[in-house]
Amino acid sequence: VAPTTAPVAPTSAPVATPTSSPVTSPVSTPTSAPVSSTPAPVSAPSETCNDSPFRIKVKKNDGTIRTRSCVWVGNKDTLNRCNLEGIASMCPKTCGACSPCIDGQGRMKFPWNGKLITRDCTW
Repeated sequence: VAPTTAPVAPTSAPVATPTSSPVTSPVSTPTSAPVSSTPAPVSAPSETCNDSPFRIKVKKNDGTIRTRSCVWVGNKDTLNRCNLEGIASMCPKTCGACSPCIDGQGRMKFPWNGKLITRDCTW
């Protein structure tokens, strides 16, 4: 397209009358300070830490297996008993091993479709 030979009329301005110079002071007065304060943050939910109600199989030095509870773990020689495999995960409160992200490592027996089965938490 070739340029025109005569000037073209300007388009209309977006506002009726523009200001003659920039504004150097606020247009309106500032608002007052907030009337109410921000509420305090809500505390994190309390985490519960409980020992398992199930009995735990413990292998004795002579190779025999006994079932014990977390009460047994806490009654005597707790530190050594908590260091036995799987005990701290089943008795976290007694062993001071509470964590919100750990399931017990023990296996549980329960009835399923008419028979007794054994499963762990991954099931």
